[in-house]
Amino acid sequence: MSFDNRYINSITIHYLYSRSFYKLDMDRETQEAYNYNLSQIEKYWTEQGIYEQGLIALTLYKKGKMDTAKKIVKSLKERALVNNELGMYFKYPNNCYWNELPIETHALMIDVFDTITNDKESVEQLKIWLLKNRQTTHWKTTKATASAILALLTNDSWL
Repeated sequence: MSFDNRYINSITIHYLYSRSFYKLDMDRETQEAYNYNLSQIEKYWTEQGIYEQGLIALTLYKKGKMDTAKKIVKSLKERALVNNELGMYFKYPNNCYWNELPIETHALMIDVFDTITNDKESVEQLKIWLLKNRQTTHWKTTKATASAILALLTNDSWL
């Protein structure tokens, strides 16, 4: 298997993220494919959307690849918009794809910043945007609502 070919998609990223929660034994072929895909997300994370970059950062963090995970968070922070009144947020695409939904993506960003860098200031700013967003619009799905509530309650300071 060549490690120079670029092949990565959203489903593969979700698989690797889901798999990162478990320590299951793999046979040799499965381990080789798994390692290949890990190398792909580590190498080509810049070509993914914000949501996938968050999943990649969390996956690599859980796999002990701290340098790349922190690089991704640094890149996300550099692209974030910060407003005194609105908090920290991102310019979300205006699409309806499941991996580009703004509330779910924003909730994931709270987890990313809290887990990988423990950046309390950014987490608080991200939470402010989530609450301000809720004041002016409604969260369109139960998944969005559940994701937002979980993100808001992940830190004891908001209880």
